Amino acid sequence: MSKIKRKNRKINFFTICICVILALYSVSIISVLIWALITSLKASVDFGILGNVLGFPDLKYSADEVRLANYFRIFSKFTIVTGNATYFSDLFGRIVIPGQRVDFFGLIFNTIIYAVVCSFVHSFATMVAGYLCAKFKYKFSGFVYNLLLIVMIIPIIGTGPATLVLLRNLGLYSTYAGMIILNLNCTGMYFFVYYAFMKGLSDTYIEAAEIDGASQLTIFFKIIVPLSSKILFTVVLIAFIGSWNDYQTPLLYYPDKPTLAYGIYYMSNNTSDATYETSQLTQRVAGCMILALPMVLLFTLCQDIILGNLSMGGLKE
Repeated sequence: MSKIKRKNRKINFFTICICVILALYSVSIISVLIWALITSLKASVDFGILGNVLGFPDLKYSADEVRLANYFRIFSKFTIVTGNATYFSDLFGRIVIPGQRVDFFGLIFNTIIYAVVCSFVHSFATMVAGYLCAKFKYKFSGFVYNLLLIVMIIPIIGTGPATLVLLRNLGLYSTYAGMIILNLNCTGMYFFVYYAFMKGLSDTYIEAAEIDGASQLTIFFKIIVPLSSKILFTVVLIAFIGSWNDYQTPLLYYPDKPTLAYGIYYMSNNTSDATYETSQLTQRVAGCMILALPMVLLFTLCQDIILGNLSMGGLKE
């Protein structure tokens, strides 16, 4: 009995330490978000000249900013100017991408294409591959599974330049079509999530549909997709969060189609650029909050889906 009590004490002490560490980590993140929100409601004079870094906005100087003036300046004045680009394609020859001015609402549109459409395309393609490898017993299915496993275990380094050259040769560089096609792949961890889900899915539904004369497309779209809707939505949601915060991929492959994350990166590295008139730190923090707040709200509303358990089928055990 004494040994069991000592073991329980150790477990309890370890649990308390972990809880304290996680609590401190959570407080550090929440405090930064609160500071950024308060800072975004301050005037540049109040924050920079008067040194009000940690306090609440002084209404004598920041009355307009408390009424979200910094945010409205981002909406109305923030603009990215893309330069002219010329490259050579093996199929189409010399291609010229003219420069353009992209306002805030253009950034939102590009973000929807990249974060929403591309996330769904990648998740759906991965689900199809997982279903085919799990339910169709062919040698090629095993080859695809082992190939994706090797690619995940031993990642190929340095594919960026090759991908860039391929997009340019196909005439897809900095286009919406190239953006979607580049995400039309089944690599990554989510393939194995779908594969495990499909493996645990009962064949009763498929066999009953085949007896009734249903085609494979009918079985997939009317049986497999509805049963997989929860895991599909979860994967799309997680991929969406990652794409929403990704600025490196648009910067490299779609410089003519900047997203919100790309815009925040542009804003933080071009503080003296007079084209968007948001060189003040408080306005740049407001831009960061525009990028962060939707993710905070999305995670708050969908945390049960993201962190919850996934159903492994439709039959009662």
